[in-house]
Amino acid sequence: MTTDSPVARAWRQIVAALPRGHGLPVADWNRRHAGMLFVLWAHAVGIFLYVLLIDRDPLHALTEGGVVAIAGVFASQARLGRRVQALCACLGLLTSSGILVHLSGGYIEMHFHFFVMVPLMALYQDWMPFLAAIAYVVLHHGTIGVLDPGQVYNHPAALAAPWTWAAIHGVFVLATSVVACIMWRLNELARADATAAAQRFGGLVQSLDAVVWEAEPAMDRFSFMSRQIEAIVGVPAARWQSEPGLWERTIHPEDRAHAVVAYGAIVAGASGNEVAYRMIATDGRIVHVSDIVHVMRDELGVARQLRGVTVDMTARRGLEEQLRQSQKLEAIGRLAGGVAHDFNNLLSVIIGRVELLRDLVPAHERTLSLVAATSMRAAALTRQLLAFGRQQVLQPRVIDLAAAVQNLAPMLRRLVREDIEMLFEASGVAHVEADPVQVDQVLLNLVVNAGDAMPRGGRLTIEVTPVDLDAEPRGRRVGAPPGPYVALRVADTGLGMDEATLARIFEPFFTTKELGRGTGLGLATVYGVVTQSNGDIRVESAPGRGTSFTVYLPRVDAPVSRTVAAPVVRPATEAATVLLVEDDTDLRALVGDILVERGYRVSVAKSPEDALAIVDEAPEPIDLLVTDVVMPGMNGIELADRVAAKSARTKVLFITGYAPEMVAGGAALRGKPLLEKPFTPNELAARVREVLEG
Repeated sequence: MTTDSPVARAWRQIVAALPRGHGLPVADWNRRHAGMLFVLWAHAVGIFLYVLLIDRDPLHALTEGGVVAIAGVFASQARLGRRVQALCACLGLLTSSGILVHLSGGYIEMHFHFFVMVPLMALYQDWMPFLAAIAYVVLHHGTIGVLDPGQVYNHPAALAAPWTWAAIHGVFVLATSVVACIMWRLNELARADATAAAQRFGGLVQSLDAVVWEAEPAMDRFSFMSRQIEAIVGVPAARWQSEPGLWERTIHPEDRAHAVVAYGAIVAGASGNEVAYRMIATDGRIVHVSDIVHVMRDELGVARQLRGVTVDMTARRGLEEQLRQSQKLEAIGRLAGGVAHDFNNLLSVIIGRVELLRDLVPAHERTLSLVAATSMRAAALTRQLLAFGRQQVLQPRVIDLAAAVQNLAPMLRRLVREDIEMLFEASGVAHVEADPVQVDQVLLNLVVNAGDAMPRGGRLTIEVTPVDLDAEPRGRRVGAPPGPYVALRVADTGLGMDEATLARIFEPFFTTKELGRGTGLGLATVYGVVTQSNGDIRVESAPGRGTSFTVYLPRVDAPVSRTVAAPVVRPATEAATVLLVEDDTDLRALVGDILVERGYRVSVAKSPEDALAIVDEAPEPIDLLVTDVVMPGMNGIELADRVAAKSARTKVLFITGYAPEMVAGGAALRGKPLLEKPFTPNELAARVREVLEG
């Protein structure tokens, strides 16, 4: 390994410290050259006038000034190129220095004129004219000092030893050159740093997802505007800098006064520095923006300039609006689900008691049948409310969504008028895990709504397509995670909806139909089923352009579940022991009466604690535990586990009006016997016998 010598290292450091001699930008070079020409022509004119005034010899004045003027003429010829022009200018300036020394009679202080001109050459940042100028000085002092020392020296010592004094002047010129080189190099470094900083700043500004700008305090003229503004409002950045008053004209008329006043307050020294308003793009779009403003003030506190950042908030406001809508629907759903659950307990009692009365008082069969039918309609409404609140009991399995749509097609055609053309399209594998009954309900609701939206006929298209969703919502209402889905699209060519209607379509009891034609629960049910199935929904509509609902359900690779035949229910051969646990007094009494009437030995408990005490005191094992799921304190799932620990042979039937997901530990209900509220006496009896015989 070779080690550099100290001399080599020192030489490399010297070379590194020297100016690079790179070419200046054209505009910079032209400005500097113009200054040099001004100095050169000033010398030519000054020398001419000086000689004319002192010697009063026009020919002598013309000769001396003409030499410098000739250099100025050549230096002004752009066709000669930058380097030749610089050489002519530099030699002309140094010639003027030599002439001034000569005209002064070799006056020693006039030599300093050379030392002023030499560093001036560094402005060109070109080695060639710089080196030529230095060489000129050395040759001038050395040669003329020997041949005719009186032309350059009037000092006795210099006249006696011209070469010595030429060397002295050479040292001075060298020192001046070193200083000039240092200044030159520092100028290069400063320019490089400034260029790098400008590039970094420019790259940062142009890569931001925001607009950076500078403007006058009145926001009437902009001195800088980054290019992102064109993407936001469609107006190029150059127009903002050249067209006064553009900012105020672009603001939405309803927000214009507010924005102007807010900016005035910021300039006046208000505490805040953020302004939110709307702008109108060239294509008519309304853009929500937010400005962060900084006021540049002078030493007296007067605002001289505004610097700011403008952020496009349109997409964010859209997401915020979707979030607010989702939160609103979530709150309404919880309220509706809670009311529906309590109402289901009442309906269970009404339906059950009516069924029992129909056998006891056949004379009132017609009246009781009407009450029963009305109660079942009310039960259907509560199921829709529970669906909206994602609290209904689902029985999901893997289905082929395309096949489900095709199987339902004959019924769907009967739901719409003959003047509506119905098209079915399906492609790819469309396996999803969902409750088939609820999927049918979703499709029926969407088709009915589409038919109502086309009073003069039209086209109804139902498509089933596998898709992959990314993280971008793009108009979806729920916001399911990205991944593989199956899209069920129901599109009509009907009346369409405006933005105000679109914002409320999933709210329960909201309807655009006339009184008596709808409950306003159809789309609310769709929303609930889709969200509870971990899906998503997208709505596209505009007045006069129809409506498109696209439901996304998670796609699965599993095969379609096989349908299991219902078990055969055999009559009971002997009475079984049933432990009933229900916290609602009326419902508890109804279920107890139904089971006793069917021949079961029934023990009734109003709480899980009472039920455990009954199990401990029972003379023989309990055959069946019939328990509500949601109860104060211990829930039915925990109770079933405690009973199983005491009596392994005890079977369990859960009664609930809540979805398993709404119950703590509800995942344990999957695959367990469930009876959904409200229910009829026959449904209860059949389910009990099924569990006992299962």
